[in-house]
Amino acid sequence: MPVAEGKVAFPGISLDTICFLFYHKSERVHFYDRGRNRERPKSNDPASTRRKRTTMHFKREESWGFFAPSLRLCLRYPGRLLQAFDQAQATQARVPYQLWSKLTTIAVGGSLLYGASLSLLFRRWRPGRSALWLALSAGGAWCLFGPFLVLLSHLRTLTCVQACLTTMAYGEGVLVSGAGINLWFRLKGGFEEAFLTRWNVALVGFSNIVMGTALVRQLHALNVPTWKTVLSWIAVLNGSGVLLFALFRRLLQGGR
Repeated sequence: MPVAEGKVAFPGISLDTICFLFYHKSERVHFYDRGRNRERPKSNDPASTRRKRTTMHFKREESWGFFAPSLRLCLRYPGRLLQAFDQAQATQARVPYQLWSKLTTIAVGGSLLYGASLSLLFRRWRPGRSALWLALSAGGAWCLFGPFLVLLSHLRTLTCVQACLTTMAYGEGVLVSGAGINLWFRLKGGFEEAFLTRWNVALVGFSNIVMGTALVRQLHALNVPTWKTVLSWIAVLNGSGVLLFALFRRLLQGGR
């Protein structure tokens, strides 16, 4: 059977149709190959960016050895960073002033903020006196606890300071969250004073547990027995804290 021009020997399919399909298939393959061989753009993955920043921190602080005085790393890997800090102190005693100033600001600022938030719930309390009451009591207890920790653990003084400041930052994170909840209680209204008292006592207790756990984990990385840390925490820090809370409440709040 004769074949017309532009036709093939298949009924209903023209040569133009076959060329059209073949052309577009080739274009798709060419585009795929071109996209596969093209240089990939730089990744905007947040995890990759964080890893690069971490590497930059370590390179920028090569003189510290494996210790990177970074607040984020300090709170994310407290045990590893404390171990690296202690190793760095073995060669040369150095103080990470910038890191410690940030941790101190968190500790003092968090205590002042939470103490001031108590005045929102209890009418007879004043913001300034409440803030000082909590900050002085907690700060005094830590000042007594630090030297005892050095004697008990046989660690370097700077290493214990690093551990204590990091531990306080965890506790203040809990108290600052509690200050926001206290503000919500004030705005919401209708809560009994007994309930608010129990809530804040429970909050302080939870903060204490968080800090104690953080300190145990840090010192465990330096082979300090857990029982030593827990015993000193309960007997010295909590014991002196209770006494100082009662003393400064009488001085600042008039014993109320």
